[in-house]
Amino acid sequence: GDFPMLETMGRGTLHIEVPPNVPLDLEYVGQDGSVVLNMGATALEHLNVTSVSGDVVVTLPEYDPLFSQPDNSLGTLTVGDGDLAMFIPPNVAARLELNRGASGIQPQYDPDVYNYLVGDVLEARNINNAPIVVHYTLSVPHGLIRIEVPS
Repeated sequence: GDFPMLETMGRGTLHIEVPPNVPLDLEYVGQDGSVVLNMGATALEHLNVTSVSGDVVVTLPEYDPLFSQPDNSLGTLTVGDGDLAMFIPPNVAARLELNRGASGIQPQYDPDVYNYLVGDVLEARNINNAPIVVHYTLSVPHGLIRIEVPS
């Protein structure tokens, strides 16, 4: 409600820059259209995303949240009708609880990096000795979940 529709401003993209090392809690809610959240150079504490329709791409930072424990969820990424791609740095171990609805679409991930556990959970193989551990819930009932670890 605080931002005018981007189309009325002649644009379809919103870029926001924040100073580095400022801890961030980010919540994004969108109705229609693809979303790219490159959080790679941020001090991301929590991230919640809700996209009703459209693909979502999220890049997580190599950052250890200051105000959370490794067992605490750092947020939920919900993609109602679209696909979700997450880029997770190699030094970050993630536990990702999946809610795929009844889609039957198998998540895409590197089995050398992640274990697919009973209960629809992807968990980094090095989670017990990783320097940074994050925990998110991914709710994508009608699309593909793809987890990438950039080299």
